[in-house]
Amino acid sequence: MSWLASAQKTHTRRWAARFMMAVSTAILTTFVVDRMLGTFGFPPEIPEVVSHPSQMQQQRDQLEFRYLFQTNDFGLRDRNIPLMKAAGRRRVFVAGDSFTEGDGVESSERFTELLQVSFQDDGKDIDFINGGLSGAGPLEYGNLFVKVGLLFQPDALLICFFVNDVSNTAEQLFRTPFMLDPPRARSKPRRILHRLWPRINTQVELLQSDAEQSKRTQTDDFLGSIAAVARARGVNEGAIQEWILSVPSELGAAVNEGRFNGAVLSQGLLNPSYWTDSLDINTPSAKRRWTTVCRILSELVHRCRHSGVEVAIVLLPTQFQYDPESHTDQNPWVVTGCHIRREWLIQETEIQKQLAEWATSGGVPILDLTETFRDAARNSVRLHWSFDGHWNAFGQQTAARAIDLWLRTNEVFKTITAPRKSAPNMAP
Repeated sequence: MSWLASAQKTHTRRWAARFMMAVSTAILTTFVVDRMLGTFGFPPEIPEVVSHPSQMQQQRDQLEFRYLFQTNDFGLRDRNIPLMKAAGRRRVFVAGDSFTEGDGVESSERFTELLQVSFQDDGKDIDFINGGLSGAGPLEYGNLFVKVGLLFQPDALLICFFVNDVSNTAEQLFRTPFMLDPPRARSKPRRILHRLWPRINTQVELLQSDAEQSKRTQTDDFLGSIAAVARARGVNEGAIQEWILSVPSELGAAVNEGRFNGAVLSQGLLNPSYWTDSLDINTPSAKRRWTTVCRILSELVHRCRHSGVEVAIVLLPTQFQYDPESHTDQNPWVVTGCHIRREWLIQETEIQKQLAEWATSGGVPILDLTETFRDAARNSVRLHWSFDGHWNAFGQQTAARAIDLWLRTNEVFKTITAPRKSAPNMAP
């Protein structure tokens, strides 16, 4: 028995040694392969995406509108502008989300283009550079300004803050806003793997990211995919079935065809407090998000002042603050279960108060467009697309006229204002 036990131990030791040799060889091989990938240009980290791809051109056909989307050499939805600024020329970089970028309208219909025409008609050499970024919050469109916008030597930054920027901001930042080469958020095991095999891990993460992006944006079973997400989050089946029945068939079909934004329909099930968090800031989560927003905006102002760039902010209202029709069951946000309050039509919401307080305390000029849009809506002007919610051409004109008057009357940016010759022709 002792001989047999000794033989078994010897066999076990040999097997363990071979196993360790195989593991060591595999680790060494992958380590060498990872380093070799670097010689072929494979990055050790996922490149930071700051803007759209450059020189894009898409004809975007949506359920309610159709427009041409083009980007310049820097991934901005704007004409090509030389980095070097001619003597005497002034530039205003306009940062914001899809309302600034102009979802749903042609480039020439956006408020930035209308402002440029108005000032140029007065003989002013001013560029209003559109730095809008669809799907972005202050962290992303602020990052675009810091890393792209400043290259254009702007004299001023106009921040266009849409009210849902609160819900579109994380509760907590894992990095300093606008830092160069920001680290990617990873779990501890993933961080260890990345330290050992940065290029291999980066390629795996890119494949995973592409798959997740495709899953989020491309589907032929929108209702089924959102229901699956809800079940994974623990939403009860009764609520899921009620939501499925609430989705207008025309809109659900349009999502499957890539002609409507599915987020408009899915939030009622996955995040029904999306709008109350943004407008009322009345939950612990919303308050943490707002604190993060303030941190981001304050850092952006600091960067501007350090660079000698004037800064101001405009608050863009949602349809739920000015259009009574948006509160009916004809509105997709309402019918699919999002919490919408009629008081928003007449009251000053918490986001208006908080943003004004932040701006005043930091010496940042602010314009709140809520009353402007309420006045226009009372005159029966349709300012946005009924289902999609983005501004139509009349909404863009309304914003342009108010911003134009504010910039000139209050001399918001000392470097660009001048006595005006005539009122701009922007009325709906």
